[in-house]
Amino acid sequence: MTTCLERAHAILPEAQLLVRLDSGNDAAENIDRVRAEHADFLIKRNLRQESPAGWLELAKSEGTAEHPREGKTIYRGTTWRTPKAGHESERVVYQVVERTITAEGQILLIPEVEVTTYWTSLEVPAEAVLPWYPEHGTLEQYHSEYKTDLDLERLPSGKFATNQLILQLVCLMFTVLRIIGQATLDDPAVPLRRKATRRRLRTVIHNLITCAAQLIRHARRVRLRYMRRNPWGRVLQHLYATFT
Repeated sequence: MTTCLERAHAILPEAQLLVRLDSGNDAAENIDRVRAEHADFLIKRNLRQESPAGWLELAKSEGTAEHPREGKTIYRGTTWRTPKAGHESERVVYQVVERTITAEGQILLIPEVEVTTYWTSLEVPAEAVLPWYPEHGTLEQYHSEYKTDLDLERLPSGKFATNQLILQLVCLMFTVLRIIGQATLDDPAVPLRRKATRRRLRTVIHNLITCAAQLIRHARRVRLRYMRRNPWGRVLQHLYATFT
């Protein structure tokens, strides 16, 4: 992490960096490292032995309440905690969700309490800090596509030069497949079942790259012919018309 921050500062000396870490990095040493590099941090806390009921009591007394629907209350606020003995207190942003009625209308005999807390150096209200952490998971989804969809969970060679070439080719492949996926996102031939902002690479590979087709040479032209019932054939025609 220290090396990444040093390189980021070298590229953008004037930028104020924000480090987002999951609960597996909930340690006072990581907080100290980020502070030493003059960066801000947002780290999800591991509650360990902390009681959800205790956080609910604190949220009711000090936090701000929001009622998105009947039977559900969301409390947000800030407090201060010590990461470990002898360490200075750090700011903690929390969100406590209390459910007495489920979304389906079932009344709960015992309320459900969900607690999420974060270490942060940001001096902004909790309502502004909390939406920034879920974006942390978006990057993990891209990592998953590299590992599974492009089969790059393990590099193929013990030579650094070979692996460097493989990574460059994979980056090019990832970009091309992403462009194809985004270009076909709103194609009426293959409507989406639900709203989405991108197609997964596996979908593009399965439906467009490895899809069975017949290679036809006619009138000095070469083209692919898909089965009539396959809508992705029309998608390829639309792509060809878009990029040519």
